[in-house]
Amino acid sequence: MHTFLTSLGEEQAFPVGHLYRANASLGTGKLWFFEGEHFYFMHYDLHLNEPYPLHLPGRYALLLQDQHVSTVELTNLQLYQEKAILFIVDAHFLHYIESWYNLNPVLTAQLFTLFSNEYSMELKSALEIIAHFLPTPTTATNYYKSKAYELMAILVYYGAKRQTPDRDALTRLHNFITMHFDQNLSLQDLASQWHMSKSKMTQDFKARYGISIGEYVQSLRLKRAKLLLHTSDEPMYVIAESLGFKRQSSFSEWFKKATGQTPVTYRKALSSS
Repeated sequence: MHTFLTSLGEEQAFPVGHLYRANASLGTGKLWFFEGEHFYFMHYDLHLNEPYPLHLPGRYALLLQDQHVSTVELTNLQLYQEKAILFIVDAHFLHYIESWYNLNPVLTAQLFTLFSNEYSMELKSALEIIAHFLPTPTTATNYYKSKAYELMAILVYYGAKRQTPDRDALTRLHNFITMHFDQNLSLQDLASQWHMSKSKMTQDFKARYGISIGEYVQSLRLKRAKLLLHTSDEPMYVIAESLGFKRQSSFSEWFKKATGQTPVTYRKALSSS
């Protein structure tokens, strides 16, 4: 990267990140690079004299180029005469997503390797918004973080659908709950959406998965709560809201009932260990 680019420093149009230009001997163009926590966004508009290989081993990316979305492994990317946006992740970010969504490691490994046109338009729309929207300096970091998770949510959702050989209503219901457990899910609404009676849905779900829908939702919420308390410094009320609790006190009571500790005590114990 350093032999290819010359830093231009910060510019007002790119409030967070670094702007570079191509070395004159290689051609012309600019590249903007934002580095998050194990994820990256890269916008570039280049006109090079010949293809330039970009080597970032162990990283995978979504590429929006010429109105088309594709996935690339960054040991093989060639930059040339093009305008594009890249969303890049590394192994640490994928592992975090695996824990966040309670994924099978096999599915995690396939998120960027088994790409399908089934969801390319949804990804394209999300990437185009990122390419054209410039957040303020005070909101940019959180904005790009939220967009990184939005893109991964799309990959996870469709990846789970694609991997599952049994696509009956009960399997789709299970996948839906896994992706939306932080929302207020009504049993009656779920039954209507999957065209089942509420009693049959709850009985069949427990018969197949060995756990009730309510117990499954609570297990996912607890795993997510522990993950957020361990890996983030978000205030308790933010964590409570992200898990679907209207009040922080309700979240604290629920967490203590499930673990024997308040969220504050749990976080302090982790930080001191």
